[in-house]
Amino acid sequence: MIIEMRTYDLQPGTVPQYEKHFAEALPRRMEYSRLGAFWRTEIGPLNRIIQVWPYESLEKREGILGKANAGGAWPPAGEELILARKVRFWRLRPFRLP
Repeated sequence: MIIEMRTYDLQPGTVPQYEKHFAEALPRRMEYSRLGAFWRTEIGPLNRIIQVWPYESLEKREGILGKANAGGAWPPAGEELILARKVRFWRLRPFRLP
């Protein structure tokens, strides 16, 4: 399993506006794959949101995003609110800790 963690730094004071755009687009996006988590910072670096998207593999991710983008379901409006973004991929390990 692959976890895609997307971190966005937004223009000051625009987190509620971005969240609104995200919430409006999310139902259509969820037709393609599920959202693992969505957070916003309250302490520390402000005006930051983090999205977590789980996928079976990088290949599956590419196919899902291609379909979501072609179908007009993604990305959400609000691109002009984003100052910086960081995308990281994490591979889950096949063992469990006690």
